[in-house]
Amino acid sequence: MKSKFFATQLSTKLFLNTLLVLVLFTFYSCESEPNTSQDTLQKVLNPRDTVKLAYAENFEIIKFTNYTKIEVKTDDINWTYYLYKDEKPLIKGTNFSFIQLPIKRVIALSSTHLGMLDKLNLNSLLVGISSDNYVCSERIKRLNVKNVSDIGSGNFETYLQQKPNLLMHAGFDMSVPVLQQLYQTDMAVFANYDWKETHPLGRAEWIKVFGELFGKEAEATTYFNQEVLRYETLKDLAKQAIAQPKIIAGSVWGDFWNAPAGESYMAQIMADANLDYLYKNQKGVGSLQLQFEALLADHGDTENWINAPGASLKEIEEINPKYAHLKAFKEGNVFSYVRNQNCFWEQSAVSPHKLLADFITLFHPDLVDDKTLYYYSKVN
Repeated sequence: MKSKFFATQLSTKLFLNTLLVLVLFTFYSCESEPNTSQDTLQKVLNPRDTVKLAYAENFEIIKFTNYTKIEVKTDDINWTYYLYKDEKPLIKGTNFSFIQLPIKRVIALSSTHLGMLDKLNLNSLLVGISSDNYVCSERIKRLNVKNVSDIGSGNFETYLQQKPNLLMHAGFDMSVPVLQQLYQTDMAVFANYDWKETHPLGRAEWIKVFGELFGKEAEATTYFNQEVLRYETLKDLAKQAIAQPKIIAGSVWGDFWNAPAGESYMAQIMADANLDYLYKNQKGVGSLQLQFEALLADHGDTENWINAPGASLKEIEEINPKYAHLKAFKEGNVFSYVRNQNCFWEQSAVSPHKLLADFITLFHPDLVDDKTLYYYSKVN
């Protein structure tokens, strides 16, 4: 009986020891194996770098281990885009989209988008534009890209037929029905707010967003740095001018004279060109709506008028006979980009130094030998 008792006790101990070894083995095996979900979480939570921005205020780019985050922030929009190649990051929340790279087919619905794609030699990716009536680039014209209309009037099926990886629009109206339909597809939809930047170089810096989206980060940064140098060089040149010509800007739209507000990008360019814009102290980043009679009474004797709405003085007067009462009109000091409108809208955002060069050439001609004009011309 005693030997049987010890045998039973020994078997019990062996069983318990074996069980303990198995438990410990399992525990350590689990500890030694990588916890995939936790590792992935750590990768996406540890940013490597934030892309340095010099002038742009409405976007931010943050590099993570296995994806890039582009955050778009304005007064009325806050949207985040996660760019990834292979593994979709583990992200939860609202107001964000995933964009898988590389992007091989793109619909671009704004002229400024075409200008930036052109600068980075990405035209071959275009499969849709709003209308070829507004294209400046000869390279884009030769592609014969499908006209798909703007986001406000575009057709859902037409967009899908082009099989784009990305559709980029200007975000003027985020509530249009077609957008809600597009969000339900695999197509990435990106709202580009370059037009909300208040500094000309801030607009140009959006080329860095294109660099991230299309794998052209180095090229975009190099181009932007060169653009800053060109712009700042011209700004320094304009400071040498002794005279500071007085300027009014804008035209009648609807019932009001619409002029650039004092904190707008156009007002900034005029300041950098050493011009005395007469509404420079008016707060705001968009347009001022002024009574024409008030403008005529306050500044009707101003010598120069830019952004006139026609390509000839006759055309301008036919549009609105009241324009003929302006001193600038009477003396023929009227300037406009209307003759080169497509190139103005497509290129001036990405190449603001050309806009600045035009103003210096027109109003400080003694400072420059080369009198080439890119967008503006004197209206006759």
